[in-house]
Amino acid sequence: MDPVDDALITTALRAVGEQFLMGILVFDRSLDVVWASAAAPVVLGWDADALVGINALTLIHPSDLERTMPIIEPVLEGPVPRVDPPAVGHALELSLKVVAADGSTRPVLVAGRVLGETGHVVVTVRPGGERVAFDRVLHLLGRGGDLGDTLAALLDVVCIHFDTTAALVHAFDGSITVVGDVAALVGVDAETVLDEVLVGSTPKIWVQEDRWVCPVVSRGSSAVFGAVVLHTPRSGEPTPYDIAIVERVTALAALAFDRASHDRRLQRDASTDALTGVLNRRSFERRLQALSVDVDAPVVVAFADLDGLKAINDAEGHAAGDRVLVHVAESLVAAVRSVDFVGRIGGDEFVVAFPGLDVDRAADAVARLRAAVETTLELGGRSVDVGLSIGTAAAVDRLGLESVLERSDVAMYADKRARNDAAGS
Repeated sequence: MDPVDDALITTALRAVGEQFLMGILVFDRSLDVVWASAAAPVVLGWDADALVGINALTLIHPSDLERTMPIIEPVLEGPVPRVDPPAVGHALELSLKVVAADGSTRPVLVAGRVLGETGHVVVTVRPGGERVAFDRVLHLLGRGGDLGDTLAALLDVVCIHFDTTAALVHAFDGSITVVGDVAALVGVDAETVLDEVLVGSTPKIWVQEDRWVCPVVSRGSSAVFGAVVLHTPRSGEPTPYDIAIVERVTALAALAFDRASHDRRLQRDASTDALTGVLNRRSFERRLQALSVDVDAPVVVAFADLDGLKAINDAEGHAAGDRVLVHVAESLVAAVRSVDFVGRIGGDEFVVAFPGLDVDRAADAVARLRAAVETTLELGGRSVDVGLSIGTAAAVDRLGLESVLERSDVAMYADKRARNDAAGS
């Protein structure tokens, strides 16, 4: 093998220091800069000559000093441990923010070595925005952060890496949503993008005129959540490295959607009645107590008890009784306004809250509930009449709201007695 001459080494070092997006700094034992490469203005926001003589602790943002000082202090205190020269005694690798000449801050990735012979420190500094964005994504995923925040952080990764605008199109909430810069769609509407990825063969990247479309697909390709769309960063086809970055981003986006779906299922299971799908007792009471209430915004609660459920269970079985309960819940939901809410708080007991309902119209609300629920169902080959005993109570202040459920329950029993007396007469 031919020996490498000094000229080639010099050329290589110049390329790293000037042509790559990497700043190279050399510090003395006091951590004052003694030399800076030509890439310093781009990476650090400092002219290379202006950096000479500046101390490293001045460059590091104050918020990062506390965690970096334990790494720096051994260098300052010495003596410098060494192995066989010219190998290295210390190695540094960390993510931090530096203060640019104009006072702004920049995230960077720093890797440093203490030279065994002289004790000087040579440091490489690369832009750290992409790493910071990835760290934020992982942080949000780890603590179950908001889906929109997580997707926005992923788009930061795309924008930083490809140096272009990007957006993510999805319909996770039932309506089409665009996260990020809508300009990245480049003349195509979000609905068209979703249609394309939903019916397509979901390659890693589709190159379409002035944009790249990157489908977000669940593990196993069982579901397409949406697509990352970015303004074409360069001419030609995406490179393998481009595809690798896109795969990482879309896989994390799919994980964010999966996590959000899982969290919603848990929340739904914790807040709703498993059989009927209406609110369970705890969730109903929490939502009821969270309502605003006063004389101009009263709250009416209707307490409904299904008549004869035990007899239905005894005669036809619990499956038949469940069918009746589901019918009652669905009928109550269909009979109320969008601001009203329905709960099941016992085996055969349902409650309905009417926020802002005029107390004088409570009777009309009860009539609507009865008309929606009371019917004849065919169960096990015989007809079963479904009826409700209903009582109402109103609240016009916080004190009344705290007792409205109990008062409506008392009113329901009064209605049940009256109905039973009427049936027996």
